[in-house]
This record gives sequence, C-alpha cells and structure tokens, in this order.
Amino acid sequence: MSLTTIESSGTTRLLTDGTYYYLQIGNGPAVALSYNGAPVTVGEYGGWTLIAAQETSTGYEVAWKLTGSNQYGVWDTDSSGNYVSDPLGSVSGTSVALESIETNFNYDLNGDGVVGVPPPPAPTVIESNGSMSLLTDGTNYLLEPNGGAAVKLSNNGSPVVVGQFGGWIAIAAAQTATGYEVALELKGATPSADQYAIWDTDSSGNYLSSPIGVTSGSSALLESYEPSFNFDLNGDGRIGVLGSSLTQIESSGTTKLLTDGTNYFLQPASGAAVALYYNGAPVTVGEYGGWSLVAAQQTSTGYEVAWEFTGSNQYGVWDTDSDGNYVSAPIDDVLGASVALESIETSFNYDLNGDGSIGIPPPKVIESSGSMSLLTDGTNYLLEPNGGTAVKFSYNGSPVVVGQFGGWTPIAAALTATGYEVTLELPGATQSANQYTIWDTDSTGNYVSSPIGSTSGSSALLESYESRFNFDLNGDGTIGFPVGSAPTLIESSGTTSLLLAGNNYLIQPTGAGAVELSYGGSPVTAGEFPGWTPIAAQQTSTGYEVAWRVPGADEYGVWYTDSTGNYTSGPFGTVSGTSAQLESMETSFNHDLNNDGVIGTPPASNLPLFAYQGTDAEGAQVYDVTWNDQGNHPFEVRVLAPTNPSANYAHSFLYALSVGPGVNQGAYGSGLNVLQGQNVENQYNTTIIEPIFPMDSWYADNPTDATIDYNTFMSTILPQWVDSNFSTTGNEKSLLLGFSKSGYGALDLLLKNPTEFDAAAAFDFPGDMTSYNGFGTSSANVYGTQANFQNNYELSASLINGLKAPFTTQDRIWISEGPDYANQVADFNNLLTSQGVLDTFSTTQTGDAHTWTGGWVSGAVAGLFGLEQNLHSGKSA
Repeated sequence: MSLTTIESSGTTRLLTDGTYYYLQIGNGPAVALSYNGAPVTVGEYGGWTLIAAQETSTGYEVAWKLTGSNQYGVWDTDSSGNYVSDPLGSVSGTSVALESIETNFNYDLNGDGVVGVPPPPAPTVIESNGSMSLLTDGTNYLLEPNGGAAVKLSNNGSPVVVGQFGGWIAIAAAQTATGYEVALELKGATPSADQYAIWDTDSSGNYLSSPIGVTSGSSALLESYEPSFNFDLNGDGRIGVLGSSLTQIESSGTTKLLTDGTNYFLQPASGAAVALYYNGAPVTVGEYGGWSLVAAQQTSTGYEVAWEFTGSNQYGVWDTDSDGNYVSAPIDDVLGASVALESIETSFNYDLNGDGSIGIPPPKVIESSGSMSLLTDGTNYLLEPNGGTAVKFSYNGSPVVVGQFGGWTPIAAALTATGYEVTLELPGATQSANQYTIWDTDSTGNYVSSPIGSTSGSSALLESYESRFNFDLNGDGTIGFPVGSAPTLIESSGTTSLLLAGNNYLIQPTGAGAVELSYGGSPVTAGEFPGWTPIAAQQTSTGYEVAWRVPGADEYGVWYTDSTGNYTSGPFGTVSGTSAQLESMETSFNHDLNNDGVIGTPPASNLPLFAYQGTDAEGAQVYDVTWNDQGNHPFEVRVLAPTNPSANYAHSFLYALSVGPGVNQGAYGSGLNVLQGQNVENQYNTTIIEPIFPMDSWYADNPTDATIDYNTFMSTILPQWVDSNFSTTGNEKSLLLGFSKSGYGALDLLLKNPTEFDAAAAFDFPGDMTSYNGFGTSSANVYGTQANFQNNYELSASLINGLKAPFTTQDRIWISEGPDYANQVADFNNLLTSQGVLDTFSTTQTGDAHTWTGGWVSGAVAGLFGLEQNLHSGKSA
C-alpha cells in the first residue's frame, strides 16, 4: 500500500492513502484513525482535514483545520487510533489553548510562524528621562526602575487601565525612597488649559496620596517637581521653577528662600527650587497663623528653614529632606536670645534674631585687671585666661546662671595654680553695706571651696586678696590693705617693704597694694609671738617670705606665706645667725639678716657664691650669684635640666646668652623661656644655662671696672660651676646660643675659648661693629675703651687670623642673617671664608623678628646641634 505523508514534524507521521488517515510512530506499523471503531475517511467531515499528529502516553493526538477558515480542533485517541475525546472543541487560530498545544505537536498549527504561544509585544516607552521608565502595554501602565523589575501602576490594588480616568494619562514617573511618584496630565483645549496631578505610590506601584491636587501647568508647585522627574512636565521648555518668577524672601547663604504668594520654595545655588512640605502637603503662606519663614539654607541631608512669629521674639527651625519635606524641628519656639538659635545663625549666614550679630554675640567683659578676664554671655559667666580658652563658672558641675544666687554677682576673677578664684558681691543699701565672698574653683571653673565667707568690704582678709585679683574689690580706691598715712618702715632692701601700721604688719611689693601678715587667717599683731619680730619681707612667685628674729638672741626663722600674706610653711625652724641656710636666703631678701656685713654666705675667695633660690614658673632652678664686691657682677643664673631626655643625643650644656639686662631682659625676652617652650632640654638632652647681668653685657671684660668681668665669668667661673654641679657624663659639649649683642658675644667667647666651648650659633648680630661705643653707652660701658675693644673683641680680620686655627678643620660656627643686621652677618661670613674658617651660613631667617620669640630659635638650635653631632662623631666639614 502506498501512503502519502501529510506531516511529520514530531516523532509521529500523519499519512493518507487518499481514502483513510494513518498514524505511524518511527518505522513502526501504521494504525488507521478511527471514530467509534470505523476508519475516518478523507472528507468525511466536510471541510475539516487533518493537519498534524503526535503520539502521547496513552495513544495519539491529531489536529484538525477547517479549510478556508480560522477554525481548529484536536482529537485524543487510544493506541489503536480510535477517537477518545475532543479536548479543545472548535477554536480560532489565536486561541491560547491551541497555541499552547502546538509544542506537543512540534508544529505551527495556526501558521502564525511560532510554535507555541507567541511572546507578548514589547511595552511602549512613555517617558524615561530619570532613573526609571514609564511604559504601557496598551492596557496598563508599568513603572520600571533602570535595571529593575517593572510593577503596574495601581489604584486600590487594581492595575490602572489606560483611559480608566477619562482623559487623564500618565506622562512621567520617578522612583522615590518609598516607591514612585507619577505625573498625570489632562489635555485642555489649549496648552495653557492643560491640567496636572501627581500621585505618590508605594514600592508595588499602588496609589497612596496626591501631594498636590489638580493644578495648571503654570503652577510653581508643579514646576518644583520637574527636577525630581528630570522632565519638563508642563512643556514650557524648562525643567524646574524659574526663580526670577518668584519673590525672594532671603538669600544670605547659598540658598534662596522664595515664594509665589501661596507656597514657599527652597532653591540652592545653581540648583532647582523645591517646595516646602509638611506631612507630604505643601506649606502655604499663613498656614501657621503669625509664623512666617525668614531664612533657608541647604544642608548635607536637605534643608533647614527658620521661622519667626511676627510681632514677637519667638523663633523656630525645621530640618527637611532633600525634597523639602519636614523631618524634624531641632529648635522649637525659642526666644531670640536663645544660644541654640544664635548658634545656628552661622549655618544660615543670617542674623535671625536681628541683634546685629551672626552667631553668638561676643561675651561682655566684666573685669580683666589681672592675668585673665571675667566675662558673661548674658546667661552664664566665663573665666578666660589671657591667651587661653574660656571655661564656664560652675557650681556642682552646672554652669552658674546669671541671677541664680539672687543679688550675688561675680565682679572679679584671678588665675591660680589649681584653677581660679572668683569674687562675688552682694550690693547693700550703701557701699559700706556691700557683702563679699570668694570662691575657689578647679581648672574647669567648678566651685571647690570658699576661703572667705560672706564678709564686709572693710575686711582685712578681703583686702589682702585684692592684690591677687589686681582689682579694688571693695571700691575703696586702694588695691590691697590701705597702708594709712604714717606706717613705720621696718625694711625695704628688696622689691618689697615690711611695714608696721598700728599693731599690724603689712607687706607691700613696690608699686602694688599691701597685704596683712596673717597666721591661721587672722592678722599677726605686734608681740603675738613673744620675743619674735619680723625684720624683712620679700615677694616670691607664690606669695611672700618673711624673716623673723629674737632681738638680743642669735635666733632666726623664716615664714613662707601665700599671696594674701597668710602663713603656709617655713623652710627651716629656729637657726643661728651663722646658719648656712639663713645666709643663703639673705640674697633672696637682699638684706643682711644676721648683720655680718655680707648679704649671703661670705665667700672664702673672690669667687662668687651661687645661692639656690628655688624654681620659677618655667621649672628653672634659680641661683643668686653673690660676690665680695657685688658691683656690676652677674647676679643670677637660671638652670633648666632635662626631665625626659632623648636618647638620640649625648648630654650637653647649652648657654642661652642674655641680650638685655635684668631677669626680664626687656623687650628681647628670655632665651631659656623660649627654649623651654620648645622642649629643647628634652629633645636634645641638654641642660640650659641662662646668665643674668645688671647691664648690657656684650660678654666682655672692662679694663677699668673689675666687676664688669663678663668674659671671664662666662669662660671660666660659670663653666666650672656648671661642670661641677650639673655634669652627668664628665665630657659634655658646651654650646653657645645668642643674637644681637649676645650673638656677637657668643662668637667672641667661642673664638677666644675654643677648648671651653665647642660650637656657637649667632643670629642677626652687628658683625661690622668697629667702635667700642658703636651702640652708645650700651657697648661703651662694657668695653670701656677703644683699645680694649679693638685688641680683644672686635670681630676683625686680624682677630680671626690669630684665632682661626681650631676652626679651619671642623665647622663649629652657625650664623644667620636677620631683619636688623643681614648685611653685617653676610660680611662676617665672607670674612670667615676669606680666613679659611669653616662655618654654616643661613639666609632664610631675615623675616624673623629680632627677639628670642622671633621664630628663629628652632632653626638655630637644630643647626647648632647638627654641629654638635658632627663634633661627637669626629666628622669634619
């Protein structure tokens, strides 16, 4: 039998012999298609013809088509080919059921070019200008984030159908932190008649709210949304609000506060404006009664806006997110004087409260007579050391508020070693009725104790404190205890006078107010300590020292007091007049306490006595230098030893040569103080020595005045004393540091004493000086004569030539130009070079001031210790 293949796309062939249909799996036997046991004949069902067949697990399925129409059907048969069922009935070619069964047949039954259900058509993009796309599949709207899955725009949980809301259509969408916002448009007769609305949805695309109702395209509120969509919603050719179309309220910072008369807008520099919202609704002008916006400023997380209640002194501040929506109110309904409000003014760069200051106004000075200032900011009191940071005056850990203690008011403050002391006043009906008290605080300004309780202005104890405050606390016209018209002078050999006024003893520093000598807080009266009488007094760094003796007996004693004159301790008990302890203190009093004709321990030779006086505020040991004939000899030496020395340097001695006379050295300042401030003693493991002279020294000996022996003192006496008292290794290098006069002297000392001194650093010195009186009496009083200067100290070619030998193989000299003598230093450098003397010449410090504090010291010290290191290592230049 000859069979014709109708279809064989799957594993089964559909065949016909022109009369019947056959179903054949592979090369197996064919079975006839049957219906109710009778073979189906071709044309038996009119226009229906078989077009495909495929075996199944229970038999076969065969597909029918009605020729000339778009109708199809499918039979299921058993394994013998006999009809069992009709699963589809008669369906069209677009039937999903038909298209789904095509994959069983592996055959395109309906001829649409696809085996199976065709994929849906791609959605149409409506808008995709931002971080997502708004799409439609012709039926619904889709919200699709870039790179994410699309969700359907929905309302009440059901997808919105195109045309569902009449002429309203979705035109743009943007993703938000909590979902999406969708802009809808209703076309009008003309573009100006178009209407718009905005929906907020959740992350599944379901409608939540409409932040703005139906509005026209000219609405600034609508335009404020355009940057969020990155889309020109109203088609005016611009994205965002046109700032010039709005009224500007404030623009002091980088952000403009604007209004269209209805709403408020926030516009950062070079950015688009956003509307101000509260709970998702635009804030309208006048919505909160008398509250109106006065300023706005962009922040790292959005904006801050300031409110003012018109006609009152009330203010508030909102924080918003970057879309202008209210987040919090960090400042709520405060007065214009609020510190919180004034503090935030700098953020706005705007004087919110109209007090003339942006930020917290500077505190008002109550008193600043001493080393610090007492201030108030109107709320609290501040304690501010000169050049330091202020702390708040506090009680029990809380800042004292103005008026907290009724009428008691702080009127003065002073810095102490452990914190501060503060005087408070309670005004009375008259000046004499005023009451006073003093508080001691710690370094944070917190109350610790009250050394004086409530007392009157006439209290001697109160008056004794006035010198500590350097302030007339009780307003009697005198700082300190009133001396009276005719006190008896007991002693005034030093800088302090000891007086007897009536039955009390007074201690009065030169040019300052007096304090009463007290014991246990009560004034000492004449005869209170039988036999003993005070004979001398002297101010110290912490108060006073007072010497006592028993007249007619060889008994002496010394008291130490605080700055109010109240006894604190004694350095020793009762001693005899020959006591070395007593004699060593005579120089401190500048008084011959034991009347042996010598102030201090009588020297056994012409060498001076170095009498230890204690340590000063910089931690330096202070030694009085006393001589048989004091005259113009050096009178003091300060020594600062390292406390935590670096291991990178061997121990050395650094002589910081004074420029000016006296302990304070005038305008030039103290070299030791500057070096201590830079921690040089520890950084370079060096003991710093600072000699003090009664006049400009120039470090020379005078030929006619044996007490002007400054070269001898520096080259022999002082180094021997230093070596014997402060050497730790026995082989310390001795270095010289100076400027101006002392720079000149440092070079003289080094050149003339190359075995005593190892290196010198000199800044800004008069290297070209040719006359002993070139600086008037300053130089003439020391050098004495031209011959002495020219033969022994002038830094001339002949002097250098005669002394140069030790300086031609090793660099031991560091010199630097400065603001006053740059050319002369350069000339001296040229002179050294011409003589073959090695030196280091710096030209980078001409801008540094001609003082110890001028900024040149650190460079000079580094250069000097660079030379010292090379000398230790044996290196040559």
